Amino acid sequence: NVGSSSAYRTVLVRIVTLSLIILGWCFVTWSEHTAVSRASAVGMAGRLGRLCHRGWTRRDLTSPVAHLLDPHSAVTPVEYRRKLQTTTTTCSSPPSASPSQSLHTAFGAPTPEEMGRIHVDIIAQLNSDNAHLEDAARYYFDGAGKLMRPYIVTIMGRACRSSLPDPLSCDSESSSWPDQIEMNQNQIAKITEMIHTASLVHDDVLDEATTRRNKTAVNVAFTAKECVLAGDAILAKATYMLAEIGNVRVIEIFSQVIEDLVRGELMQLGLAKEPKARFEEYIKKSEAKTASLLARSCHSVAVLSRSSKHSSTDTETNAREYGRRLGIAFQLIDDVLDVVQSSAAMGKETSVDLKLGLATAPVLFASEEFEELVPMMMRKFGNEGDVERAHEFILRSDGIERTKLLAEEHATAAIRHAEKLHHEPSVALLCDVARKVVSRDK
Repeated sequence: NVGSSSAYRTVLVRIVTLSLIILGWCFVTWSEHTAVSRASAVGMAGRLGRLCHRGWTRRDLTSPVAHLLDPHSAVTPVEYRRKLQTTTTTCSSPPSASPSQSLHTAFGAPTPEEMGRIHVDIIAQLNSDNAHLEDAARYYFDGAGKLMRPYIVTIMGRACRSSLPDPLSCDSESSSWPDQIEMNQNQIAKITEMIHTASLVHDDVLDEATTRRNKTAVNVAFTAKECVLAGDAILAKATYMLAEIGNVRVIEIFSQVIEDLVRGELMQLGLAKEPKARFEEYIKKSEAKTASLLARSCHSVAVLSRSSKHSSTDTETNAREYGRRLGIAFQLIDDVLDVVQSSAAMGKETSVDLKLGLATAPVLFASEEFEELVPMMMRKFGNEGDVERAHEFILRSDGIERTKLLAEEHATAAIRHAEKLHHEPSVALLCDVARKVVSRDK
């Protein structure tokens, strides 16, 4: 039928995207084994990005720090720090804090300005010779999104980065450079939002959505073909940005995200006959479609924080598990809100899962009380009146409360992993996010 063919087309698109990730990996491997300097390709953008992030204005490019922007200069970490020490005091408009001070004091919550720059930077990346494709790719980067994922990734990056030594006391043997680490972690936050948004574009085509974020869904504003290509374009650019980071292990981690999205789509097409198996499949599907991206993004910023003398696999594990558990909790609450909230409150259609024939946690729990739901689930709520009757059974059951309790269990587990990290301000923020995820109403 049309729904199944659309689902398979979406799966095929994501398989193609996985190949783009692999190509990016090959690019990094190739660049490491040739005489081509990556600094000549991205050094200018990287150094300019660092200076802009630290607060220098455009006129400072003529100041004594301008020589740091030379993409062909092989500036070592020690030389860079020495030059910063000798030149920042003479800048016409110096930053409010030196890079070392900024690194170790700016560990509070990301500011609205910082988060707002994420959309601005992404939009700047999504340029195309085809204006229509460009408009479709940028459609959901209008500032209306919650930016929850990059917010979490940014805080996690700060939590992991806090254990690094002061950059002015590092020796040149350190394999990680704090300023570069921060820039790469910020890049991961943007890549995370891009992959998430690309999946929304593809999902809206698959689900034939009409609204999202209180506006017309992208698949209504553009054709299905344009939307699929726009999602591909976002993923392709995210792949390129990932390759620019140049960390093969991070590329490996992110390649698994695309594979998980494909696996989650395939799992969603079927339904096990046994109740226990149905719930296990639901959790695995939630991990693949929602939790995987957050888990692997958190894992990646932890990997980027490692240096030859300051490394911890425990930090990586706790970062990954925090993201995984929080992602599952988020999906569970999302499934609750799809049942109990109005479309106006959510800014998108509700009861969508039932209309698509999907058995989520509230339905599965309710089916233990009302066996009439089981044949409805097996026929994907395809008969006339099935969606309405299923909705009524869910509200009469304890399915909503049991789903909320399960979400709280996963959020509590996420908090336990966050508390094993060592930077108290960041830990407090991560714990606060976990609590808000399960108490949200939209």
